[in-house]
Amino acid sequence: MICSVAAALRVDAVPVVAKALADPSLLVYACVIFPLKTAAGQVATIALRARFTEVVPASDTAGALAALDVASSAIGVAAPIVGGFAFDGVPVPRQPLVAAVFYGAAFAAIVALFAFEKRPAVKED
Repeated sequence: MICSVAAALRVDAVPVVAKALADPSLLVYACVIFPLKTAAGQVATIALRARFTEVVPASDTAGALAALDVASSAIGVAAPIVGGFAFDGVPVPRQPLVAAVFYGAAFAAIVALFAFEKRPAVKED
């Protein structure tokens, strides 16, 4: 049984590999865009956590990081649902435009959050 599953996977994988090699946009996504997006997401997560520990008082750091984790998990659950509704019926050539709108909205939200941050006054001696 295991041999037949392995043989079936090998036979079915040949057209997929051939299509991937024939479609340069898929190769660009797989080799360039996806790794960059993944690395940027990890850097953003680390930067956000570090920023939280600077902005939040030391006594509230644990609660703030817990709230950040809960919000991150909720976004991870909601994002595919919202994305499904957003991309439903959108033609394939227009899907990057929809994704760009989402990325732009996320960037604007991040900028807005940090723009309204209250910074402590610097005392000059």
